[in-house]
Amino acid sequence: MIIELAVSAAAVVVASAVARAIVQRRAAQDAEREKRLAAAARANDPRRGLRVGDVLLHVGDELWLAGMIELDEEGTLLSIFRAPENTRTAWVAQLDDEARELALLSHSDEVPEGHVPDRLPLGGRVLSLLRRGSAKVRGHGEHLPPHGAKARFTILHDAGGRVAMVIDFEGAPRLTLVGDRVERALIDVLPGGERGPE
Repeated sequence: MIIELAVSAAAVVVASAVARAIVQRRAAQDAEREKRLAAAARANDPRRGLRVGDVLLHVGDELWLAGMIELDEEGTLLSIFRAPENTRTAWVAQLDDEARELALLSHSDEVPEGHVPDRLPLGGRVLSLLRRGSAKVRGHGEHLPPHGAKARFTILHDAGGRVAMVIDFEGAPRLTLVGDRVERALIDVLPGGERGPE
């Protein structure tokens, strides 16, 4: 009788351990599946960054994002938004997919024609190369300048947050923008209603 009880108790302990291992393994698989689904949802979420129709509030200014030019460099996106109703800032650049890195820019004639060098003096400051490339171009919305289907672009910056963007469109005039990076925490976004092109 005692032996049977001991064997039964041992069987219960083993069964309990096996059941616990199965539950833990399933929980780990479920957690991994949830993690993958959340990553896929973030990747397909149109609200990851700014979009046409949004209004940005920054230090008393309202910046209505009326149109967008998107530069697609083999899947790496750079978006610049036209803010036509603001006298100080004509463009907002989104330098990453999730709008954590933003710059407020205006048209400039400080950059000479021709090839943009890796180091360039602008307004008493020396900007150095941040990024250079070629991209497919998509435009969406209103108040956009002429732009081609392809472009070469150069982005320069300095440690103080100054940014210069030079976009040479294929078959359209060069777009030269100069301004400053802004901390994302200093900008509030009022979501708009339009979504960019797929």
